[in-house]
Amino acid sequence: MDQRAGFDWSTLTMGQKGILISGLALLINMFIPWWNSFEFLGLDVPGGSIGGFNNLGVLGGLLLIAALIWEGINVAGMKIEAPTALISAALAGAAALFVILRALIKPTGFSYGIGTWIGLILALALGYAAYVRYQESQMAGSPPPAPPPS
Repeated sequence: MDQRAGFDWSTLTMGQKGILISGLALLINMFIPWWNSFEFLGLDVPGGSIGGFNNLGVLGGLLLIAALIWEGINVAGMKIEAPTALISAALAGAAALFVILRALIKPTGFSYGIGTWIGLILALALGYAAYVRYQESQMAGSPPPAPPPS
């Protein structure tokens, strides 16, 4: 039986999995309309719309791409002399912050679309994954507890 070296999902931490999954989903969501300018019978009708990559969303999107690339480098096994978990957490947390701000600051004359709510949920998930990744960095750096005295 031929066994090839490949990607092993089980070697990733929960923080890495969370950043990769929520980050990729959020990146895809950034391209769909977040705000619509035309409503008909209470339904959003495609017409004038704004996606997630606008104003603060541009900065959030760039930080999100940087976080995904950085996490991809870590997953690929490249050895980097830096606090990788801490950098991943900072990039993903900053991306989540700017995307959440972008979702909450509604443009004048536009109504919220479904993309806004999906993006907000995904950004909150990314923020939680960044927190988990930060906790992993703190656990890796702490020494093991001393054994009890005999």
